[in-house]
Amino acid sequence: MTTWTPSSGYDPRSELLPNIFDHYAQVKPEAIYAEYPVNPITYEEGYRPITYKALANAINGVAGWLTKTLGPGTGETLAYLGPNDLRYPALVLGAVKAGYCMFLTSPRNSAVAHQSLFMKLGCATLLAPSPRPPLIAGIVDAHSVKVVDVPSMAVLLATQYPVFPYHKTYPEAAHDRLVILHTSGSTGIPKPIIWTHDSAVKHMHMQIHDIPAGCEGQDSWGFGKRMYLSLPPFHAAGLGHILFITMPVDTTLIMPTAAGLPSATGMVAARKQTPFDWAIVVPSIVLELSQSADLLEYCGNHLDGEKTNPVSMEGHILASNPEVTGALVAGAQRFQAALIIELGRSEVGLSASHRAAAIERLWPSIQQANEECPAHARIAKSHILFTTPEKPMLRAGKGTVQRAGTLAMYAAELDAIYADAEKLAQQDAGETSGPGAVDDVVKVAAFIRASLLAITGWSAEKVSDTESWLTLGMDSLQALTITRVLKQGLLLPALTPNLIYLHPSITELTQAVQQLDMQDKQSTETHQQGLVQERDELLQKFISHIEQPNPATIFTANRTIPATQTVILTGSTGQLGTYILDALLRDSSVAHVHCLNRGDHARERQHNRIKEYGLTPLADNEGRLSFWTADLSQDGDLGLEPDVYTQLQQTATLIIHNAWTVNFNLPLATFKPHMQGVVNLINFATCSPQAPHLFFLSSISSVMGHRTSESGLLPEIVITTTTPAPNGYANRKYIAEHLLDYAVKQQQEQQSDPKQARAAPSFSFARVGQVAGAVRSPGLWNRAEWFPSLVQSSRRLQALPDTLGLMDLIDWVPVDLLAEVLVELALLGAADNHGCSSATGSRPAVQVYHPINLEPRSWDLIRPVVADTLLAHGKDNTRKTIETIPLREWVQRVRRDIEAASVSFSADTKDGKGLGGKELQALLEQNPAAKLLDFFEGLETEHTQPIVFESVHTAKMSKKLREVEGVRPEWLRKWIREWLA
Repeated sequence: MTTWTPSSGYDPRSELLPNIFDHYAQVKPEAIYAEYPVNPITYEEGYRPITYKALANAINGVAGWLTKTLGPGTGETLAYLGPNDLRYPALVLGAVKAGYCMFLTSPRNSAVAHQSLFMKLGCATLLAPSPRPPLIAGIVDAHSVKVVDVPSMAVLLATQYPVFPYHKTYPEAAHDRLVILHTSGSTGIPKPIIWTHDSAVKHMHMQIHDIPAGCEGQDSWGFGKRMYLSLPPFHAAGLGHILFITMPVDTTLIMPTAAGLPSATGMVAARKQTPFDWAIVVPSIVLELSQSADLLEYCGNHLDGEKTNPVSMEGHILASNPEVTGALVAGAQRFQAALIIELGRSEVGLSASHRAAAIERLWPSIQQANEECPAHARIAKSHILFTTPEKPMLRAGKGTVQRAGTLAMYAAELDAIYADAEKLAQQDAGETSGPGAVDDVVKVAAFIRASLLAITGWSAEKVSDTESWLTLGMDSLQALTITRVLKQGLLLPALTPNLIYLHPSITELTQAVQQLDMQDKQSTETHQQGLVQERDELLQKFISHIEQPNPATIFTANRTIPATQTVILTGSTGQLGTYILDALLRDSSVAHVHCLNRGDHARERQHNRIKEYGLTPLADNEGRLSFWTADLSQDGDLGLEPDVYTQLQQTATLIIHNAWTVNFNLPLATFKPHMQGVVNLINFATCSPQAPHLFFLSSISSVMGHRTSESGLLPEIVITTTTPAPNGYANRKYIAEHLLDYAVKQQQEQQSDPKQARAAPSFSFARVGQVAGAVRSPGLWNRAEWFPSLVQSSRRLQALPDTLGLMDLIDWVPVDLLAEVLVELALLGAADNHGCSSATGSRPAVQVYHPINLEPRSWDLIRPVVADTLLAHGKDNTRKTIETIPLREWVQRVRRDIEAASVSFSADTKDGKGLGGKELQALLEQNPAAKLLDFFEGLETEHTQPIVFESVHTAKMSKKLREVEGVRPEWLRKWIREWLA
């Protein structure tokens, strides 16, 4: 039994929240209040623990800052809209101390909703993070408010603030406002919700009861535990946990990244970095978890909920059948309900024939109960389970069945029932191959008919095109199965069982899936228009952050041609960054390299990478290397110490900007720190007396949405598109390219004297394509990338796709060779910037390079090499050939392999359970393409013609690129051997 017993007589249930946190900062300063990700957009850099001392200090800092910025408060309302980080609790409680009240508004509100809420609350000041989210502009346009930038989380944690006194007590301030939230607005304009200090105290009383002897309180769930909280801080439940639900019972909060929506994938990544005992999750995470076995076993104890109230069905069956002594409906988080039946006078387990006879006797009453239930809660004959004499239903003292205990006792048998049904559905689902699109009405109708007959077993004569399947007796399992078949065969992920129930005939469903496809396309177009608008707004915002060149600085800048280059390299510890560093250190013109990386221990990480790749040890170049911890998004100093910043600005002649988080799932807005980093490097170069050249590593994905008309080639220029890049990662590369272009044009406008133009910094970028594995060193091509995953899965499937669609043109460059090309181009830009003669002639606005392989191959040409290598390194391979199959079929086989393995595992295990985390991980190691199904499905689109990038200018400037050969068979063999080792 866990009960709450306060130590030293302190009871938080009679105190105000600001005083509670001040008290804990005194009595347990090093106790952990919460942990936040070090990097706001990724979990890869681990977690930062926030102590009560640190939080109390941040609260004092906010209180002092508000008083200094706005003056002492007298109850005014301040709004806040920002990322999910420590500033939410610090602002709420800091505002209380300073005499204000925070209003936490949702970023999902419309401009009209914001205007209504601000007017009702008399709110005239909006606090916002810097850089400001795009939503802020919409709020300002709709309602005249003063916008004030709040200190960053890093500043609040790094600065030691004086204690801000707060002398109020609970009795006198019980009904003062603590914080303001708002309703969801599902029935109209959102309305304010005011929490007083009394609200918090009552919640703490509810959370921590004085528990009678022999009972257990709800605080036992979290007492002294670590909890992952996915709820947003502007949501009542989320804020309640942050402020007063978990704090009194010593629960440590584990928070998600500040950027992006919470996901099961993110929760998995978080748990790999820091442990937690339980989690509060949003419904979307539960849905995703149902398809993610990694955490399902862990989270199973915290998932609950029935689709319908089972009591009425159970009561009806009991009342209608005297031989039944117990009935329980199961099926929480399942697509189909199940029924456990306990029969009286049963001394031995039922044989198959006796079980079938019992079902027939009970079936009329079950059918009657089914009529009152929604489709998903109806009981099918295949989902009835009888108890055994050895395991009677558990009962309480008064004779009632103990639901949870009985369901737990029969969990294995229930899982086996579902596994058998799933196996049938999966086997049926794999029998019919669909057309892969809905454009051809005749093919769609024929596919629906063939699938329906295969799944139901009905005769073709029985089913007309207009006949309702429900009147013919289609059950929910059949509807679920046909949904899966049609989703795969028609490539319609939005298709749901509900569409089947609404349009249960061949004619109706054919029309419905075409309408659904049209809606998807229209939704995609609307979504793309929104992305373009967001992208262009962000571009204009960051352009406004670029500083105007100072003519005096430009005039006095060093125009002497340097004998050697001093290079700043950002992101040196990644794979490409490591090879770039190696190439720089092998160039005699490079005197010194300053490596700027996020996080500590960069030198150690660099040493390990270089050792892994078999490159020249750091010790051989110790005098030419420096490592600095930096935050490029920090204005003014790049997060460097002042003396380091000054040193770099005085000496750097070349900047190679390689640091860029690769995450294709996060939205564009979450990468604002990266774009601010580009702006800060531009401003750094503009104000530097050495006028360094800035060389940026962009990506071909930045212009993947662009389509040329005649030549089909993408030129080596800055391109303005009206189509968004495929993801946030690519869109931010697009913005960075245009920021560099603007910076050069701005300088050219301000410099009328051509002699001064050479003294100003210059800018260039390279649109990097597919980076392949190393060919001169043992550096491994990451197995998790798309092509290594394709090869590994093809080995398991014994089949290769006939085409790679959009990726059919193999213009890859090995990473070690690419690094040499990039360094050559970067050094060329630095030399040209300081007056060296070059083939460039007069400098254009910004130099653009496409360092792609000048001798591209086709997939048709290299596929036989891949097949032969797979056969040569196969495990227990009895085949003499690797099949070549259509890409669509290959993708379907990848999916079916995972699904079939899960069903087979369930059938072969005694407990009937599906794949656990270890089994799934082992399977995904053999079939890793299953994790990238969306990518592979996207390779085959309406426009499958590969995009060709012009490279004439790049080839002219780079001797190293001209020396790169087309992808050689021995390269492929090396890569595949390393993946399969």
